[in-house]
Amino acid sequence: MSKKDQWQSLREEIVQNIDIRKTYETWGVKFTGSVSSKNWAECHAVDRDDSTPSCGVNLTTGVYKDFATGSLTIFDFAVKHGHAGDFMDAHKILAKQAGIANKVPKKAKLERVKDSLNVRDSLPLGSVKQMALALKVNVRMIPLTGAKLADYPKKSPQPQTVVAFPVFDPAMLLDAPVESYVIQSGICEPIFIFQGAGNPMKEEKRITIGSTGILNELALKNWETAEVVYKTEGLSDMLCLQNLIPEELRTKHIVVTNAAGTDDGSPAWALAPNCVGKKVVIIHDRDNPGQFGAAADKSGGATRWVRAMVGRAKSVKNVQLPYEMTEKKGKDLKDWIHEGHTYEDLLKLVEETPEEVTGKPPESKDEIPQETPELAILRRLNIGVVTCKQNPRTGTMIEMFNYSRNTTFYIKNISRYSYQDALVDFGEATQSEIEENDAVVGPRLTMRQVRNAISLEAGRVHEVRRRVGQGIWYLGDQRLVLVGSGEYLLMNGKLKQFKGPQNSGGDVVIQVGQTGEEWYDRKEIEKYLDDAMNPVWRQMVFSELSSTFGLWDNYRNGMIPDILASLALATWAQDVWQWRPWVSITGPSNCGKTTLFKFLHEYFGPNISLTVGDATAAGLRQFVDIHSKIVLLDEFESNPERPKIIQWLKNAGAGGSAIRGTPGQNMVKSRVKIMPWMAAIEAQMDAESERNRYISIHMASRAGMGFFELPSPEKIKELRSKSLAIICRVYPRVKEIHKYLIGKYKTELATRYVESWGLPVAMYSAVHNFMDQEALDMMNAVMEIATDDLKESATTEEDSLLQAIAGSVVQVGGGTSMTVVQLLSTPSHGVGNSRDTPARHLSRVGIKKLSEKALVGHKDRVEGPYVFLCHKIIRQMLLRGTEYASVGIDQILMRCKGAIRREQEIDGMSFNGVNIPLHFLVNPSTPEDDFVPKDETLP
Repeated sequence: MSKKDQWQSLREEIVQNIDIRKTYETWGVKFTGSVSSKNWAECHAVDRDDSTPSCGVNLTTGVYKDFATGSLTIFDFAVKHGHAGDFMDAHKILAKQAGIANKVPKKAKLERVKDSLNVRDSLPLGSVKQMALALKVNVRMIPLTGAKLADYPKKSPQPQTVVAFPVFDPAMLLDAPVESYVIQSGICEPIFIFQGAGNPMKEEKRITIGSTGILNELALKNWETAEVVYKTEGLSDMLCLQNLIPEELRTKHIVVTNAAGTDDGSPAWALAPNCVGKKVVIIHDRDNPGQFGAAADKSGGATRWVRAMVGRAKSVKNVQLPYEMTEKKGKDLKDWIHEGHTYEDLLKLVEETPEEVTGKPPESKDEIPQETPELAILRRLNIGVVTCKQNPRTGTMIEMFNYSRNTTFYIKNISRYSYQDALVDFGEATQSEIEENDAVVGPRLTMRQVRNAISLEAGRVHEVRRRVGQGIWYLGDQRLVLVGSGEYLLMNGKLKQFKGPQNSGGDVVIQVGQTGEEWYDRKEIEKYLDDAMNPVWRQMVFSELSSTFGLWDNYRNGMIPDILASLALATWAQDVWQWRPWVSITGPSNCGKTTLFKFLHEYFGPNISLTVGDATAAGLRQFVDIHSKIVLLDEFESNPERPKIIQWLKNAGAGGSAIRGTPGQNMVKSRVKIMPWMAAIEAQMDAESERNRYISIHMASRAGMGFFELPSPEKIKELRSKSLAIICRVYPRVKEIHKYLIGKYKTELATRYVESWGLPVAMYSAVHNFMDQEALDMMNAVMEIATDDLKESATTEEDSLLQAIAGSVVQVGGGTSMTVVQLLSTPSHGVGNSRDTPARHLSRVGIKKLSEKALVGHKDRVEGPYVFLCHKIIRQMLLRGTEYASVGIDQILMRCKGAIRREQEIDGMSFNGVNIPLHFLVNPSTPEDDFVPKDETLP
């Protein structure tokens, strides 16, 4: 990381970790309590009489804005108002306050843009006349961008005069102070960059001083009134297009560009929330870097801007200029304009360009079905048809919903449906809207009209294939649905609320509940939806969630809090993913597992999650039913129904179907897609098919390490709403990255390991706006953790099983017992009152000690004696009541080096089993003849 980047990273981390409001309050700022939707907290000015508040502090970024004098960063504010000696001192003071004083760069000097660039207050037109002539634009176009004259380098005795174009924050636009500039010569000379004593000066056409962002003050001043936003690839194209737009349209048709080239990614995602409701037109050069960026994954250039804007902007078009595509140095918009094309020509080119629809939900999917006469009648009665099923035995069954009562009812024979039936099902609407006598013709409906309307609407819906209840569901066509107790929310750029169930064209019934408190706060989610399109905001929320998991300071690796935060976010949308891993939190007593699950239960909320320690498989199936509820299994190792639950979860991991009946005698399917969290002393991964489903996080004991306090319930509830807003925005990108990782990551491990660990990596990458290659790099780092954990857990499991077998007690007669290891180590004379040999006692429990010559010549054989283990008899006789009683222990035994599957004879009968070297059960350093049994009654 460069020295400049070290300070930039520190600034970002300080803002994320300090309490911004509290900091300003300690500096004398008085807040009114009013906070806008964009997180601006209204306050009074600190340096003048301000009875009517005319200032604000952005509680996300820390910017202080005085509507009379302009904006200041929190660091500039500290210096200007005497709370820090200088800019570097402000960083040190605030870093200490944020608890990250150790991250202040020790050797890197803090250099600001104003230290290297002296920006003047004006821009004489004569100074940019040559630039305007070269670009063939009106000279007045240049100062409209906010450009000023500047001296560069500032400290040089003979600085070069340049034109400095201000770079604006893409998320905050004009609300943030300008801290960066793009500079170039106004007389079309190169900019000379000092390369060290004795080296020749480096020449550049233009350079960026500071960080990236977007350009054009004229565009930002007219942002609110703008209908069309053009995005060009560079400064020259921006000036030429702005000059081309007729003056009367310049407040509605605006032009911006980014500061740092075609692979500059962050401005696209940060600007996207500000483009809601606007038509975005992207016009990049006709070459590979312009369209796809310079990276190998082709995710930059215009491609990135399209991906960022789709689903946010009203429409997105990626205009292709009518030139041949080249590898690099392709023709650009400036070339096209200089050929004599007019703005009308450009509008025609835009009109002929199809809209980008990738990731954009179809407009019709969230609309109420087109109003028909039949629907009008049903709406008048406030009822609706949910499903219709033909049954050879019972006839036609129509499932209805009463929106006034929020209840479901069934019509078994529509031809005999009477006024009295309607009184029961419709309630008051029957008396006010329906004539009891069909012969009466008037303003009210007849029962014949009602029956016909129900029949026609029932004929429109098909047989229901599945139902979805409370939780988050992906219904295809980019439809994300949050199903609540009495309503559901459809995500299509914004959340749209619907009351009661809905038949989705007959394929899926969205089955809302009928009572109970909603598990989400719709208004809170809506409040954060725009923020959630900004990667910087998402990262701040993620940091808050990760920091909460970081309260447990006993993980094996520092990346674990980030992995847990990613898994928690992914769990919300467990139905969305192609594969759902199991999250296992293991560790001894006093490691904090129960407290962690307490936080998870509060975070997910009691209305959508269940935390249990002794659940039955049947009880869990009933809890989940048709819902996408969250299952938290605490103290799972002691659950007697663990094998049954594991089997049910195996079906749920891949999205298996469960069949259930309805009160109307209909059979419907529900997809069981569960991503469980389990807490146990040991994960007990009994077979490879289970092992690769786990993301196992081990915690050491916290005994003696002190207590910590969880966030307040109010803070956790706010974190929940922010998390749901993030999920609504990033889930398509998570799916893209997950698919990419599965296809690209190379490993000798099973594919399931990649699918399991790839999900949290994809979630982290989408939240942090990673490109595909960055996500793959993170996958490499995370899989090192996963591989280490797999190796350790594998060894622990084999050792645990072998210890359980070796230590198992065998009755040898006369009230005496011996362990398996004692029997294997005892000379071959009789033991116990029965005088049976050790071999005889071992054979009864499925174990046979083999001769030295056994298995000679087998390719997998290793040196030393072997022992045969009949896994089925051992499970029944020695492992009953243990965690191994109902699992295939032969799979675990085969992990022993030199293990050989083979049929062996015990007491004249053949059994299948596993032959393993004896030393796995008996320490080879203890000779048989030297072994002395501890039981004094033995001969």
